[in-house]
Amino acid sequence: MQIAIERVKERRPDLGALVRVWRERMRARRELAHVDERSLRELGISPGLAHYEASRPFWQALRNLRD
Repeated sequence: MQIAIERVKERRPDLGALVRVWRERMRARRELAHVDERSLRELGISPGLAHYEASRPFWQALRNLRD
């Protein structure tokens, strides 16, 4: 039984790390939402795609906006 409990603990995600990732995604999307269209274009990022990315939920991974 002890081995089974240890295996469950190994598979359990680190909740603290997950929360940190989610907070970083929220911060990045909040900052992206405040970048003006001219600056986005200078960076090679479509303003429409930036708006879409900024509105996505924190649990979804960030996309590469320069593809």
